[in-house]
This record gives sequence, structure tokens and C-alpha cells, in this order.
Amino acid sequence: MNEALRQFTQEYGLSTKEGVALMCLAEALLRIPDPETVGWFQATSPTNDLVGFFLFLSLPLPASLFDGAGLPTSSKTLVFPQVRIDSDYSTELNLINPNSSPANLVLKLIGGGATLTQSLSLPAMGAARKDVQDFFGVVPIGSDQYVTVTSDVQVAGFEFVRAPTGDLVGLGARSGDEKLSQLYFPQVVAFGGFETSLGVINTSNQAVILDIRFFDPSGALLADATASLNPGGILVEDLTTLLTNLTGPDLLQGWLKVESTLPAITGFLTYAIPATGS
Repeated sequence: MNEALRQFTQEYGLSTKEGVALMCLAEALLRIPDPETVGWFQATSPTNDLVGFFLFLSLPLPASLFDGAGLPTSSKTLVFPQVRIDSDYSTELNLINPNSSPANLVLKLIGGGATLTQSLSLPAMGAARKDVQDFFGVVPIGSDQYVTVTSDVQVAGFEFVRAPTGDLVGLGARSGDEKLSQLYFPQVVAFGGFETSLGVINTSNQAVILDIRFFDPSGALLADATASLNPGGILVEDLTTLLTNLTGPDLLQGWLKVESTLPAITGFLTYAIPATGS
């Protein structure tokens, strides 16, 4: 860091109103969804099996910190598993084309009683950031939706679901070829001021039955339930509503297993603390 920049950052640090204002301006410029502000990073190595994560900080204060997102894989078919554009929520899709040739994509917004389709082209090594509501031209609806992507070359993606409070849910796009028969969620909480929602998508063309079980850390079964899921269907449900034999209000911790009658599913968990608006 040169001397002038060092003096500037000391004078206008985040402990000052001016420093916070400058950071807000910089963050706003980075987040404007036009082609000149959309970008992505690529890391290559002669060694296989690299892993990584990224952080995200959104200002103004109180800041939203998104911590520890895993890196998404590339595929010709992708699933963005959660879309929410109701109650002032928004969903942002980020797509990249890591190839030396253009990518031609077909995106489908599935759920809510309809399927909407849009096309998108990405230049070689290009990227796009799309707000779901604007891109598909839809009015705010419920949270039981997801987006699929089909491409003529391998692409990768990541999504942000933004709450009205500014809090973020970040999910890597899953490969459309990922049709699992079992899902394991190693960290689950219920009651104690928390709200936990389970999302499961049936990416196959056959109906499935889900067996959902919540275990405590000792391995004891706390609650279980079954649910049916139509072809292409999505289940998004509060855990305490889904598992009717869970008892509160004291905090329960453990892990969750979801098993399907066919290899057909993918899924996610989200957490909230309603009392804090988080």
C-alpha cells in the first residue's frame, strides 16, 4: 500500500461516517447489475481436488455478512434450488461461462402453477447477473419455486436470496444430473427462537415419497414424517410444521436425513431468527 492510500484509509476508516459512506458507495457500484460490474474469478492449478469458499459483506450498517460459500460445480444442466420473490424478498442468479466458446442457455422458472422460459447467451469466459422477477417478468409470488438451466456447454452458477432486512441466503447451483436418493443435513436446530425450513426438489419425471427423520446428537430419533413429491415438484416447509411430533419450545439440535423412494432429489436448509429480523 502506498503512503497516500495508507493515509486515506486511516483518515476515512469504517469507524467514521465518511468511511462508511465511501464503502457504501463502493459496494453499491459493485452490485449494480449491468455488464460492466459483473465479473468472476478463476483459479487454476496443476494439482487436482482443490477446494475453496468466498465471503460477502454488504453495507450500509448493520452489515449483512455471508460467510463460507462452497464453490459450485459446472454442468450443462443446473438447478437453482430456491427462488423467493414474495414479501419484498428478491432472488439474484449469477451465471458464468468458463469456456473459450459462447454458451447458449435456456432458463426455466418452475413452480407456482406455471413454468416460464427465457433464453440467455453468455460470451466466452463471460458472466451474467439476473434478478429473477425482472428477468422472467413475474409478479411477487410464493417460495415454492426453483430455476433450471440447460446449456450447450458447461456453465456454473450461484444465487443470492435477499430478505427485506438485507440478510442473505447463498446457494450454489446444483448439477441437474445430481439425482440423489438420500440427503444429509448435519446441522439442524428447531425452536429456541429459530425457524428452520427444509427444501427438497424432485428433478425426475416420476413421483417420489420422502421419509424425513430428525435425530439428536446421540442418534436418538426425535421426529419423523413422510411427504409425497410430484415429478418436477418442490417442497418448502418449516421444519416444526413438517415434523408435527416435534415438541418445544426449548431449543432442539441435531441432524436431518431425507430419503427418497427413487434417486431423484436435491435440497437445502435455511435458518432464521425472527425476533432479530434475521
